[in-house]
Amino acid sequence: MLLEMTSLEKMHPMFVHFPIAFWTLATGAWGYSILRKNEISWKLGLFLHTAGILGAALAILLGFVATNSMGHDAPGHAMVHGHRDLMIIASATALLLTGLAWWQRQGAPYWRFILTFISVLQFGIMSVGCDRGAALVYRYGVGVDPEPPQEEGAHSHGSPLGHHGDDKAGRSHEGTAHGHAH
Repeated sequence: MLLEMTSLEKMHPMFVHFPIAFWTLATGAWGYSILRKNEISWKLGLFLHTAGILGAALAILLGFVATNSMGHDAPGHAMVHGHRDLMIIASATALLLTGLAWWQRQGAPYWRFILTFISVLQFGIMSVGCDRGAALVYRYGVGVDPEPPQEEGAHSHGSPLGHHGDDKAGRSHEGTAHGHAH
């Protein structure tokens, strides 16, 4: 069935991109705010840091689900712990940072420099954690199922390349990255 959830343990990658994007943009917004003394950019950064924490909470929860589905004897399990620890540190730093920013939102201007500096550090920790997560998947294939999907019957692609393997000029693309067999 098309709308059936078959891989809850594989949902972690869907949510990790939210805190990554939000915290990257938040750090940039705060940096811009410091350089230009722009209040709107500061508030935007605070909103983005807050949204990043919410996304991180989902990513962490689903990361634990994914890790538990692996089992402790799975290849790469020890590397998963390194990735997990870095991302939890980045998330905890973001939580502390955002809490301080809310508490000091009317505080002295030097607080903005301190918070922006912490945001840059948090971004660095997150970046190393992201690198570890990417290595797990793209270098070592952790969490990637090697079995191909099962076809559920004949179907048409409606592709501009014509019918299954031939482009409009009649050239076959079977065996290429775009070709496939039925």
